[in-house]
Amino acid sequence: MSCQMLVGDTADISGFERFWNVKCPEDLRHFWLSWGSGEGWLRQGGGIPDSDDVIFAQFHSPKDALKNFGLDVLQENMPAGVAPIGSDGASEMIVLVEGQGFGLLNLVHGGIDDVIIVGGSLEEFWQKSLCQSWFPDEGPKN
Repeated sequence: MSCQMLVGDTADISGFERFWNVKCPEDLRHFWLSWGSGEGWLRQGGGIPDSDDVIFAQFHSPKDALKNFGLDVLQENMPAGVAPIGSDGASEMIVLVEGQGFGLLNLVHGGIDDVIIVGGSLEEFWQKSLCQSWFPDEGPKN
């Protein structure tokens, strides 16, 4: 994964928190203040980006998350305490679920289907992404 180094600032994070009515955990704040954003193919031990053993992930900076996801209609339909911070490049949003951790929100036909918690921390979300075990019924793939 490559990081853009478009380091966020505390004002951007505060704006994100106000818009989505959430409190960002320290690990997300640290990521945003240190790296800003990042995207790329997540895999352990290499792999070909178009093979089945990789997952694409994009984490937005707080400012870009508002720009890309700050639509009033999306905000109105988002479950309380959930805020989008990225995507998997397909139909899943990577979301912060306040007080629970990080997960995926499935968008179905332009609507919101459900939220799946992947990890209680950004680190756990990251590790499960590398092992391709985003969903509860999936174990690590070898």
